[in-house]
Amino acid sequence: MFTKSKKLTWATANLRKQSDRDALFLQEEKKAAERVKQAFNKLKAQGIVDEHGNLLSKELPKDMQPSSECDVGG
Repeated sequence: MFTKSKKLTWATANLRKQSDRDALFLQEEKKAAERVKQAFNKLKAQGIVDEHGNLLSKELPKDMQPSSECDVGG
């Protein structure tokens, strides 16, 4: 028998029910993993990291150099 599964959200999941909690957490972990993958691919495309996640440059931007006059306003 086919039953339509409801979309789990923090508002619709019954967090007192272990199966709903497990399903929601798994769903959220998958979405988070996809966001991390997209962010990594963006950094790689920008030439900031290599395919292993290593920084390609250790040089700081001009405003972060020790000699910079920039201030965070603290």
